[in-house]
Amino acid sequence: MFTFNHRYASTNVSKSSSIMIKPCNTYEELDECVALQKLVWKQSSLDIMPRRSFLIANKTGGIVLGVYNNHENSRVLLGFVLSLPGILPGKSGGIYWHAEMSGIHPDVRNQHIGQQLFCKLRDYALSRNIKLIKYNFDPTEIRNAHIYINRTGSIGRQYSSNHYGLFSPSRDPIPFAGRLHMECWLDSPHTHRCLGLDTSNINRYGTYKPKIIKEVSLPAEMGQWKSTKDKRAIDAYQKLDKHLSEASDQNLSVVGFRKERDGTSVYELGNFNTTFVLFIISAIIYNIYCQQTLVDVSTQALCTQSAIQNPSGENRWAQAGLDTNVDIALKCGDIIAFKIESFPVGSGKWTDWYVVGVNDIDTKTDGSSLTVKRMWSYFADHRHQYIICTQNKFKGCAC
Repeated sequence: MFTFNHRYASTNVSKSSSIMIKPCNTYEELDECVALQKLVWKQSSLDIMPRRSFLIANKTGGIVLGVYNNHENSRVLLGFVLSLPGILPGKSGGIYWHAEMSGIHPDVRNQHIGQQLFCKLRDYALSRNIKLIKYNFDPTEIRNAHIYINRTGSIGRQYSSNHYGLFSPSRDPIPFAGRLHMECWLDSPHTHRCLGLDTSNINRYGTYKPKIIKEVSLPAEMGQWKSTKDKRAIDAYQKLDKHLSEASDQNLSVVGFRKERDGTSVYELGNFNTTFVLFIISAIIYNIYCQQTLVDVSTQALCTQSAIQNPSGENRWAQAGLDTNVDIALKCGDIIAFKIESFPVGSGKWTDWYVVGVNDIDTKTDGSSLTVKRMWSYFADHRHQYIICTQNKFKGCAC
């Protein structure tokens, strides 16, 4: 049986070290990944993923990436990630990668190797026109939570208790069996910022910031309790499991993570809309490749209370008057997105995004107004007429 070879001259991987990230294709390279897997998770032979699982990933549209460091003219495996191909549910389908397993050698952790590995995985995914990577992780592992949520921009879409069952195939108990199911939309503005990538092509489109609705916390001592098998770790996990399960039932997603000064870890939950993110991604790609000038007008609406109504006919902006701001945020091919900000009396500030096709727009011949016959909002399907007038775009608007 292949045994992992500890060929480390130093456990420190400096910035000047020669690190290489490449696909693992040969049997020897895959065997080394299997051995490192066993070292990292300390699992029995019944519980580890064998070489054939790695091989199948490579042969069916997935990928196995390894991080190597040169030592004494030979390559040393520092970490790996195994990604399997997946198909999104629904009629539209769509391909994504599921990062089933990612491991870093214990001697070289906390040196940003995992983030470098994820960035390279992202590059390979985008080169194959894959825009989404999914994976899951144990939310009691706080170090991973920070990396996945804050460093890669991933969103915790769902939570499942006992994801792998209460016992492993070797019948060992799994005390922390709950898993957060993560999604990383690879070309979203949020992911660009978290990865420290160039945002010059995306800043103009604005930022989708979900409102934090609920927070779930873990004690600062959780890591210590787990390592010493303290009963308090189980108690803390059961509370976390209960709160995340309830949030998942309410369709809330984990959209943020932070640590308080006292060391308490906090998961931030809210509503995250995928359709809007996909629209923005499509617009960015269209602009980059087609070099189309996007409309970017931020003006104040001149229309009064008859200007905009919601589907029920109620005038949502009846008291807004001149405090209703209409942004023609961007135009992408035959699609236009509007951002409408309003300040109804006693209701604070409302911000809505709407998407409309150019075929659903009528413009007066004198250019004085714009009538939208049908709009789509990520809150609801609006199927009545809107009239939008903007100061800069349409002079002398009279609604």
